[in-house]
Amino acid sequence: MIEIEQRIVVPRPVHDVYDFVITRHAENHPRWDPDVVRVEQLDPGDVRVGTRFAMGRKMMGRVQDSTLEVTECEPDRRVVMRSESRAMDITFVNAFEEEGSATRLTFRAEAEPHGPLRVMSPFIKEQFGNGLRRSLENIRSLLEGAPIQAQEL
Repeated sequence: MIEIEQRIVVPRPVHDVYDFVITRHAENHPRWDPDVVRVEQLDPGDVRVGTRFAMGRKMMGRVQDSTLEVTECEPDRRVVMRSESRAMDITFVNAFEEEGSATRLTFRAEAEPHGPLRVMSPFIKEQFGNGLRRSLENIRSLLEGAPIQAQEL
């Protein structure tokens, strides 16, 4: 099991950050995560428990398709999404906490690689950690109107 947690303070109210990251997830996820090439919300309406997203993510030189499903949802506080694919199963926890007039945004990922990917767990953990950190920094930059960080090659 791979576990990674990254956090950042975004100088915007919780509702604004939640709206950007969760409410408009399909629209914004490819903007803040350079490894994501597409996201489509499969279920109409507000994001809630059971809402599913189809996602294409660059992984190890190829685009891997997966489906994310919201398994827990506390608006403006916490959302948990689960993704299962041939490569690995991942649980993402997104936490939003008020810190004065800003928001402490925490991303936590728990991944279970399958098959031969298990031996690559240390590499996957490093890549995931870098990706989560870059995504958080991009979210802050986008909400501040600053340039985002490009994917490191």
